[in-house]
Amino acid sequence: MDELAVAKLAALEAGRLLLDFQGKSLLPFKIKESHYSLVTAADLASERKIVEILKAHFPGHGILSEERSRKIAGDWVWVVDPLDGTSAFRRGFVNYSVAIALLYQNRPVVGVIYQPVLNQLFTARRDKGAFLNDEKISTSQISDINHAVVTLSHSDLRFFDKHENFKKLYYDANLIRLLNSCALELAYLAAAKSDVLIQVNQPVWDIAAGSLIVEEAGGRILNLEGKPIIFKASCDFQEHIIALNAKFAVEQILDYVHD
Repeated sequence: MDELAVAKLAALEAGRLLLDFQGKSLLPFKIKESHYSLVTAADLASERKIVEILKAHFPGHGILSEERSRKIAGDWVWVVDPLDGTSAFRRGFVNYSVAIALLYQNRPVVGVIYQPVLNQLFTARRDKGAFLNDEKISTSQISDINHAVVTLSHSDLRFFDKHENFKKLYYDANLIRLLNSCALELAYLAAAKSDVLIQVNQPVWDIAAGSLIVEEAGGRILNLEGKPIIFKASCDFQEHIIALNAKFAVEQILDYVHD
């Protein structure tokens, strides 16, 4: 099996485990010391399954996962979020996902994002296109912010609280969505379900797979300076990102995040 096939297998197996957990009562959780986010038995079980499959097929590759985060050396590194959207998952919502990416020399070359409840498997390989359940996808053709669906998060609202230009986005956009799983929302942007995404302080495991899927679907993912993101296989990596389709002028969106 090649890298993409193994990543798909790992995501599907992890997704089956998460569905089993989601049928149970509200899961107990712990708050991570490094940042305010939750970890449950479902996160850990999903991670164990993914790591088991990746190690079995590629024992020489490094693995950086959210629940066992550290800096990983080497050319080939798997970056894993076993459950992106834990808070929503615990409450029975479907906006969570499994995200797996393979970095080669810190550049994503394989990306897989899986939403188990809806059985949505988003995949991409560098220079080979992006797919949803094996059907090719591409970003939207929207170029007018008044017609755009824009995805944000609660972190954005706090981060940009004093930015007057950012507040204008609420009036200019056609629809504002508040996300819980950044990985899944990047996949939805790639599939033309939204047009622009703005997110702050994102770790590598939340955006590596989605960035490749967006790019292979014809979109772009940049930092708040409008420059390409330079990934690092490290738990210290955090980036503010803008993802958008190919039609929007980058400067138009950057105006909203700079006063």
